[in-house]
Amino acid sequence: MQYAFNEAAKEGNRPPSIFLIFFLAFVFFCGSIGLAVYQSGSETTKQNTNQEQLTKWYGNGNLHQSTIKEWKQSTEENRLATSSDWVLIASKTIKAKVKDSGNIDTVKPYAQELVKCINKATQGITTVDHQQSADIAITCMTLMGWL
Repeated sequence: MQYAFNEAAKEGNRPPSIFLIFFLAFVFFCGSIGLAVYQSGSETTKQNTNQEQLTKWYGNGNLHQSTIKEWKQSTEENRLATSSDWVLIASKTIKAKVKDSGNIDTVKPYAQELVKCINKATQGITTVDHQQSADIAITCMTLMGWL
């Protein structure tokens, strides 16, 4: 194994980092949790049909069932709105903070951090483009200690 890594390094190819391997394994492991988030998020988005809500930063998120490729091609507004749904569905602690504050904007910094995490975790990696974005979201929220 070490020989293969040395040969790859001589040819200018980097061996995959252990973090990337761990991350991808974790993403596959969290698939069933991601499915639950995406299904719940889809229902939440359908319930939020009020026109006023659709014009706010947390409205019009429709990436709950998207792949990473679709996530990468979407607008920042769509990513933020979808991420706010995921955070509120998956994290009971953050949902309680929002409820206690009485202000939906309390979730916005968390949604922004989730967008950053998903973007950074998938940046320049085309091998994850077929993965569900909800799976990556769950992984990010877990690594950030929100779940």
